[in-house]
Amino acid sequence: MAKTKKERTYEDRQPILTRKISLSKDKKWLIIKTIRTDIVHVNYMDKVLSGGVNNG
Repeated sequence: MAKTKKERTYEDRQPILTRKISLSKDKKWLIIKTIRTDIVHVNYMDKVLSGGVNNG
């Protein structure tokens, strides 16, 4: 039987981390900004926010 949905691998579900490194204006501090991006299906978030209770 052929699968119609693309199965997501473990790596596909990992958050995307982006780092930006800069120097302060007075050049005394190294500033490291880390941005974490998660991609989550809307149905999952609806379920989590509703407390996981099956309303059907």
